[in-house]
Amino acid sequence: MSDSKLPDRLQRQLIRRFSLLMLGLSFALVVGCVFVVRVQLQTTAAVLQVAASEKVGLLLDAEANRLSSLARDYGRWDETYRYVERPEPDFVYENFGSSYQGLDIDVTAILDADGRELFHSGWPPRARLPSGLRRQLAEQFSEAQRSPASEPRHYLVLFDGVPLLLTATAVTDTEAERPANGLLLMGRFFNQEYLSRLSGLAGGELRFAPADAVRPPVSWTLAQAVVPLSGDLDGRVLLLQTPVPLGWLPTALLLFAGSLLLCIAVSAWWMRRFLSERVVSRIGRFAELARLRKAGNLSAWPVDGNDEIDALAVAYNALGEEASEARQGLARLEVTDPLTGVGNRRALEQALDALCAAQPAKACLLLLNLDGFKLVNDSLGHGAGDQLLKEAAQRLYQVLEVPAALHRLGSDEFAVVLPTCTPMAARALALRLQAVLGGKFSFSGRQLSLSASAGVAAYQAGLSGADLLRHADLALASAKARGRGEVAAFEPTMHDSVSERIRLEQGLRAAIAAGAITPYFQPVVDAGTRRPYALELLARWQFEGRTVAPLTFIRLAEELGLIGQLTDALLARALPQFAALRARTPGLRLQFNLSALMLSDSGFADRLLALLLACGVPAEAVSAEVTETAAQQEQGDELLGRLVGAGIGLHLDDFGTGYSSMTRLSELPFDTVKLDRSFVVLLGEGNETLARAVHDMATGMGKALIAEGVETEAQCAALSRLGYCRMQGYLFARPMPADALERWLAEGVCRV
Repeated sequence: MSDSKLPDRLQRQLIRRFSLLMLGLSFALVVGCVFVVRVQLQTTAAVLQVAASEKVGLLLDAEANRLSSLARDYGRWDETYRYVERPEPDFVYENFGSSYQGLDIDVTAILDADGRELFHSGWPPRARLPSGLRRQLAEQFSEAQRSPASEPRHYLVLFDGVPLLLTATAVTDTEAERPANGLLLMGRFFNQEYLSRLSGLAGGELRFAPADAVRPPVSWTLAQAVVPLSGDLDGRVLLLQTPVPLGWLPTALLLFAGSLLLCIAVSAWWMRRFLSERVVSRIGRFAELARLRKAGNLSAWPVDGNDEIDALAVAYNALGEEASEARQGLARLEVTDPLTGVGNRRALEQALDALCAAQPAKACLLLLNLDGFKLVNDSLGHGAGDQLLKEAAQRLYQVLEVPAALHRLGSDEFAVVLPTCTPMAARALALRLQAVLGGKFSFSGRQLSLSASAGVAAYQAGLSGADLLRHADLALASAKARGRGEVAAFEPTMHDSVSERIRLEQGLRAAIAAGAITPYFQPVVDAGTRRPYALELLARWQFEGRTVAPLTFIRLAEELGLIGQLTDALLARALPQFAALRARTPGLRLQFNLSALMLSDSGFADRLLALLLACGVPAEAVSAEVTETAAQQEQGDELLGRLVGAGIGLHLDDFGTGYSSMTRLSELPFDTVKLDRSFVVLLGEGNETLARAVHDMATGMGKALIAEGVETEAQCAALSRLGYCRMQGYLFARPMPADALERWLAEGVCRV
């Protein structure tokens, strides 16, 4: 079907749906009308029920009051009192004869004090008062004897199958001074004749019915209510039914139906005209223009007014321009790092491919990696890390000059493409960039110093962009292997170094998983007695038949994020051995090193305490050693506080080599300060100033002291003169495994 048929199809769909809508609306209006009428009828019925019920209640109260007045007149009478004492027929004939019948009383009876019937009239043959009523009458008589002037009482009972309203009063003398000697009963049957009379007065129909047969009013024309009565009617209730006036209903329904049909007709005519002129025809015109635009005609849609379709036309006309701008924006996003705004890896690859395709005479690629950035992310959060990266990128960008281009490869690694730069100039630029990144970074009230490692690769003929990037990566890896803040230029021999690092990484992962990191112990001795005071736990690793330097594999574990696993594995092997050594040498203590990267590990304290408990080692026998630089990180306060709170000691290691704040150190819960070995070396050269300053400061703060790296007797003597009592170094013992340490302890002497 062609596009020209679209307006007809749309018009038919709109008319069909509008018709269905109007039918649904009409049905809803009819249902609503019926509901409103129903509610109105129920409200009217409820009002009628209340009014009629109150009217019946007033009629019954009037009847009860009439019976009470008559019973009181006949009961408080000397003649009636004498009749109860001595019954005489003349009294009955004279007082309850034809004139009495005109009082409209159905039942009359006189009972003596024992409840015997002295006289009764209007009772069916062989009828007897109900037993429940007799008990109530006996109670009333007892009360009347105590109070002859008591008021009459009313009883509603079922007597011989017919409801009976009965009034009973005490028989006393006229002045009500003598005690009652009987009861006078007067009653009125609720027979059909009496109910018909009450129905005429109440404006409805009264009848007695079983209580379980009463239902809520469901008729549109009849209101039904239960008249409240109190009495023993054997489950029967007095039901009042009144007609509901409906004279207004047909007229109201007719007017409503007519108005509804008129509204539907007018709405349908107006909607058809509106859809045809303002919607369908204009959409057909727009459909034709869209078909022409698809064929290449870029004519704009005409705007006739300011309604929604005109807004659609304006939006469609602007769609082409927006799409063009969006394509340009997407193209920029494909080559831009969203965090820093510099080029991303894709842009770098494109730039390197273009550079190598031009075969320049000189060009270099410089890679920069922030040292310790993972620690910032782990300790301060990724928000702080992102802020740090943005400021670092801004500093780098401000230093670079055209044609150098800055890119971010991912995480904390940046690349600088230098199209006209020699390797020497690239190295000098790397040093400048390192200096810029070495300045203080301030954010969230914190100040942080960073260093960066750099790798430089020079372009050579025949290299591709991927080759140049790989060479720069190798140079960067070499720089990071030398330590922090280093710069390395690519050399062909670096391929072997990378292979070696990969083997070390794989071997270290396997060794940690297998628990192959061996614990070694170096004694800390009392300088006076040369007896061991504590043991420092150290890690040793044998890989492919050779011993890997501890600094190498520990730094590698930190870079790979494995330092926590390495520490756990080392403690798991060392603590059982230490427990056996401590059993032979009571009082021996253990010191272990805690990496700065582990200070944000909140679960380490729980793991350590569980391991100590399993090995039977008291927490007081263990101390953690933290370097001075790591102690400045506030994110470790929680972990250090938990360790100290559990009884574990805390040592400040390598003191004097960092840039500590005395205020910060005084706030930390350290109990021992370890003098760095570099200060001990100065003692051998005759320089005691720094060692004495550390001693005075530590003792002034109430901290114990340990000097490490003691290798000569001269150093030991100089330290002793300054007041150092505990020492550690090759002069006393080298690090050794547990079995060798056990033999060393058994000999009881220190040896080199």
